[in-house]
Amino acid sequence: MNRKKFVLGLAVLCTATGWAVAQKVNIDAEFRPRGEYRQGYKKPLADSLKAALVTQQRTRIGFNFENSYLKARVSLQASSVFGENTVKEATVAGINEAWADLLLLPGFSAKIGRQGVQYEDGRIFSMANWSNTGNFHDLAMLKYNSTLFSGDLGLAYGNKSAVSQESAYLSNPDMYQTMAFLHLEKSFSGGLKATLLGVDEGFQKGTDNAGIQKRNYRYTTGGTLALNNDSVPVNFLLSGYYQFGKGVMPGKTEFNDLEAYFLSLKVSYTISKPFALTAGIDYFSGTVTDNIAGKKVNTFNRFSFSGNHTFNGYMDYWSALPDGGLLNPYGGANWNISKKLSFSAIYYAFFLAEDMTVNGSAVDGNIGSEVDLTLKYKLNPETAVEFGWSGYFTTQGYDQLKKLAGTNMLFPQYAYLMFTVKPKLFTQK
Repeated sequence: MNRKKFVLGLAVLCTATGWAVAQKVNIDAEFRPRGEYRQGYKKPLADSLKAALVTQQRTRIGFNFENSYLKARVSLQASSVFGENTVKEATVAGINEAWADLLLLPGFSAKIGRQGVQYEDGRIFSMANWSNTGNFHDLAMLKYNSTLFSGDLGLAYGNKSAVSQESAYLSNPDMYQTMAFLHLEKSFSGGLKATLLGVDEGFQKGTDNAGIQKRNYRYTTGGTLALNNDSVPVNFLLSGYYQFGKGVMPGKTEFNDLEAYFLSLKVSYTISKPFALTAGIDYFSGTVTDNIAGKKVNTFNRFSFSGNHTFNGYMDYWSALPDGGLLNPYGGANWNISKKLSFSAIYYAFFLAEDMTVNGSAVDGNIGSEVDLTLKYKLNPETAVEFGWSGYFTTQGYDQLKKLAGTNMLFPQYAYLMFTVKPKLFTQK
């Protein structure tokens, strides 16, 4: 039998026995430089100092495979700052995603590897697209999907290296060593959707032998109720989460008894197809000063893997909450000027959720306000440009929490110009 007949016969045999499976292969890329003007971004800037002009770039290339029983993705990423490397140095790239999602039974699949996790508006789990690196987890996830509901069960257990015995990991409360979570989602008619989420994070108690063998556990449970229906003018997202177990005060590493909660309501009203109004309120519980001394944590523990930049202002002043928590009402408007051009404006007011004292003095509850303006333009299907400006308006309470005593500060403002280019390099079906 000659070679051509053999290959032809093998192809016929594969087709007849079902070995030939339809598959999709594609390669995608992203180039995203963002220039930022930082005059008091995240923290006040003394008037004796000069504002920073920083340009960050994120570069990604992703390889994707899909057939009837398997999905897989490997993505490389380089994150850098202009000038970080000399003209003779290369930017270091690493793997930010590497996972396989295998169909086990109808409706059930297992997704294992380094992967992004995003639920709802990113309040708890977010891939943090704004960040130059994003958020990714090393975990195994059992997924279920049916017409009744969908659910994800995720499990993670981390080590710093391929150890042969239990060893010191990270005592930093921003990074868990163990994690388990369950996410359930149910859709109803009319665009109504409800979700439930429970998260169990484990942190080593210390780096010595005794601390390595014991853990502090932080539990977060709650969910959302959302209406998203283009045929009605009013849509909303209601969120609520409760925390218990062991937690930390903002900026601290010592774990103590935790009892905290978070509530949020966001409502949008479409006046006409191109124009919509938004209003909402976020409430993060806080700890009164007397309880801080008593080692009681009532301040909600924000997550390092949530999308914190998306909420409470683009200047990120309160991504680390005050000890007294945060009350943040806000409102704004979005105008789709054309199919390619849109503009949004939003105003935030910030207040302490609980009374606080600093150096024995009571802190004024009004801790400032912020305005964020954003202009987006889509140049073509692969390219978009975005410009934003934010300004923070200080108060006495803000000065008590943020300002250095006896120092004059520059007006806090932040601006950025970002280009996002996402071409499809190769596609085969």
